Amino acid sequence: ALVEKYRMDDETYEQRKGTVREWIKEQKAADPNWKPPKPNGAAAMGNAKSAPSAPAGPPPTAADAAHVEVGSRCQVQPGARRGVVRFCGEVPGMPEGIWVGVRLDEPLGKNDGTAAGAKIFDAEPGHGTFARPKNVECGDYPDELEDSDEDEL
Repeated sequence: ALVEKYRMDDETYEQRKGTVREWIKEQKAADPNWKPPKPNGAAAMGNAKSAPSAPAGPPPTAADAAHVEVGSRCQVQPGARRGVVRFCGEVPGMPEGIWVGVRLDEPLGKNDGTAAGAKIFDAEPGHGTFARPKNVECGDYPDELEDSDEDEL
């Protein structure tokens, strides 16, 4: 960076009024067992390998996944990741509801088709992902990695 980041020394910070540090000291003085609350999303960020969090509202049902066909090409959001649907159904060890297992064309996934230690579908490491049906769009999504004779014409 071209501009040096400003850092306040502890002594100067302690002299300020209304700081977070002062508030924490007050909370601990009132209750020695008090712990600061975790910010929203901290649990998900702290453990990247944890199962996806359950969405708000009822879990997805088979009706929500009616547009998903195992074996079809698809695009998964976020990121417009392309691949092939390899599984559609409940996944033990993951939040309730229907999940779509996709073998991605590129290593943009988080697994190899394994969830909670159980192999659900086959994929290379980093080529598997589980997504909710609303995030999967099936259609004519060609594999952009395959060589095509049309590109040379």
